Amino acid sequence: AIDGRRQLAAGSALEAGALALLDEDAEASNDSLVDTTDTAKPGEAFRVRLKIAGKFRVVTWDKIGPINPDLAPERTDGRYYLTGDFNGWTFDLMAVSYTDFGLNTAEVRLFEAGGEFQIVRDCSWDQVFHPPFGEAYSAERVIGPSTASEGKNWCLNGKVGDVFRVQFSRMREEDRDVKKLSWQLVSSESVTTQELVARGQGRLFLIGSWDEWETPRAMNWDGVAYACRVRIGSSGSESFQILFGGSGTTKFFPSRNHAGPYTPHDLMGPKADNSQLCWTIGHHSADHAEPGSAFNVRLHLKAGKLSSVAWEKLR
Repeated sequence: AIDGRRQLAAGSALEAGALALLDEDAEASNDSLVDTTDTAKPGEAFRVRLKIAGKFRVVTWDKIGPINPDLAPERTDGRYYLTGDFNGWTFDLMAVSYTDFGLNTAEVRLFEAGGEFQIVRDCSWDQVFHPPFGEAYSAERVIGPSTASEGKNWCLNGKVGDVFRVQFSRMREEDRDVKKLSWQLVSSESVTTQELVARGQGRLFLIGSWDEWETPRAMNWDGVAYACRVRIGSSGSESFQILFGGSGTTKFFPSRNHAGPYTPHDLMGPKADNSQLCWTIGHHSADHAEPGSAFNVRLHLKAGKLSSVAWEKLR
């Protein structure tokens, strides 16, 4: 409706792909669609224009081809993320479909057996989508967005090396919030966790003092080592450990406290251990750490096995 009017008029003077809105004083009893020569398919994009000439309004549209995801306008109804034990309960952005409205998709490679997960909107723990209770192996019902989600996870029930495609859709249907979730096994291979680590497909995370040991940070494979950047806070130093697999229970830590590149030590783990031993950037004067400075932390491999931790100051 424009200016509160819904009357539509079609006429031979109008071009295909156009409709006119009659003046409110004009006689019109029913809405009518304009005969057009264009056809629309899912995924195609149109440019819509409103033309104003005095008291008359005309809406026209032109087909401009399929949507290029890189050029498509940003969604304003929120983004959806996959979070689970396979990514340290951090947030992996789901890809938006430009052909199926409301559909979001992500693929998951399992680094450990299992695969518990939830869906989160806009990285907010106040907007979690989850099963109604416990550990669910099917997605018959989707609850949320809610905050009472702890311990209520879906489970892929996969093994190391399995790749799953997870799809989540949300849209309005007849004033109802309709949510659907599904997943399927895309591929599977016989592989060990150590083999995934050696070829750069391991899931490793830093957790440290910069946020009171709250949120894991993913370490990314740079072709030689697993790496992650750390910015030094007001104290002039930062301490950390390395989570293995992202579940929070298995980790790497040094053989002595406040270890670093200038302090001889061994890499311990991975093991489920409550050790408080940690690496500390800025503990040794050779680090030249200061508030605001940034370091690149790297976890190196030797003969296909994780072997040592080092870091360098970024300029």
